[in-house]
Amino acid sequence: MAKQTKAQRIEAKVAGGLSHIEAEIEVEQEDAAARIARLRQRQGKEDAKVREIVVDLLEEEHSEVFERLQAKAREQLADEAQRRRERAKRATRSSESTPPSGVAAEKSAFSAGA
Repeated sequence: MAKQTKAQRIEAKVAGGLSHIEAEIEVEQEDAAARIARLRQRQGKEDAKVREIVVDLLEEEHSEVFERLQAKAREQLADEAQRRRERAKRATRSSESTPPSGVAAEKSAFSAGA
């Protein structure tokens, strides 16, 4: 599908039941949202490049600090992985010990009838 012009987009919205001014407002808001999204994406890329340069500079100019921070980061990653494993084990254990809801309902109905 070919990209529509602004006028075509406005006319499509008018045909959809909006007034001309409402259609213009919606098209302008859509365009502004798209521009802001592109700017945020550019900002994110620039931030990532700056971080990369900062890491390189830190490694070059303060190698002992860099190595200490790198070790600390690896510890944090290992700790996070361990916490995820423990949560998964707990979730597995709790789902194994809990009978399916239909079985529990049958047991309670049977007990009440006896």
